[in-house]
Amino acid sequence: MAKIKNKMQDYRKQSLTSLDDELNKLRHQVQELSGQLAVGKLTSHTKIRAIRKEIARIETVKQEKNILATMSHE
Repeated sequence: MAKIKNKMQDYRKQSLTSLDDELNKLRHQVQELSGQLAVGKLTSHTKIRAIRKEIARIETVKQEKNILATMSHE
């Protein structure tokens, strides 16, 4: 649990462009791993699940940043 909080804090410190870069990298990894799973090279889907959770965390932080940006402009 503490690891997740630390990751979320690290994501909150990053800029939107670096978060987008991280998202693209993670989405590419999911795509590669899904292909490996379909072919049979990958036997466990737990890595895909973990990466998808990271993607969701980053998307959450991006949404928080967008909300804060709109609130500060009002």
